[in-house]
Amino acid sequence: MIPPLVVSGALATSNADRWVSETWKDDVRSGISNDISRVFREFGDAAQPRLSIPAYVLVMAGTDYSGYPERDNAMATWAERSLRANILGGPQQLAFCYLLGSSRPEDGPSTWNPWKDDNGASGHSFYGAVPILTAARMTENRAWRYGLYALSVLPAWSRINDDRHYLSQAVLGWSLAWLATGTVAESGSDEDTLSVTPLLTPDGGYVMVNWNF
Repeated sequence: MIPPLVVSGALATSNADRWVSETWKDDVRSGISNDISRVFREFGDAAQPRLSIPAYVLVMAGTDYSGYPERDNAMATWAERSLRANILGGPQQLAFCYLLGSSRPEDGPSTWNPWKDDNGASGHSFYGAVPILTAARMTENRAWRYGLYALSVLPAWSRINDDRHYLSQAVLGWSLAWLATGTVAESGSDEDTLSVTPLLTPDGGYVMVNWNF
C-alpha cells in the first residue's frame, strides 16, 4: 500500500495533478476521447457496489458456485473473486476518500487535507478495474492478461478525461483494485476459516479475530 500512496501523494502535493488536468482538458480532450470515456464511465457506474455485488452473487448462484476452485467453472470463480476484492478493497477506497480529503478538479486542489472533502480515491477507478483485473489474473495467456491489464486502466482514465478526478485520485483508486485483486488471487485457502486469538499486552487484553475468505 505504501508505493501507491507515495505516488499519489507526490502527484497531489506538486503541480502535476493540476498540470495534467488542465493540459488534457485544453489540449488533448476531443470528441473521440469523450465517446470512449462515456463507455468506461458507464462501465464504472455499473461496477458500483449497489449493482455489482448483487450481480456477482447472482452469477455465483446461477453457476452453482461451490467454493472449491477445482469444481467451479471460470464464471463462478471470476464472480467470487471479484466479490471478495470488492469486500476487501471497497472499505479502504471509501476510507481514503475522507482521510485524504482532496477535492475534485471543479471544486478545489488535490492536496491532502483530511476530512475536508471526500474525493481522495476514485471509486470508478477502483470498482471499474476490479472485474477486469480479476479476469486478467485468471488467464494464463500472456496476450489476454496484459491486454486486460491495459483495459483496466480505462475507467480511471475516463475520470481524468471527464475532469471528474485528478490523476492522483485515479491512480490511487486503480492501485487499490490492483492490490485487492492480487491478494484474492494469491490467497492460499480454498475454504473459509475463522480464527480467534487472545492477546495479552501491558495495558490490557484483546481478542484478534481473523476471517480468511
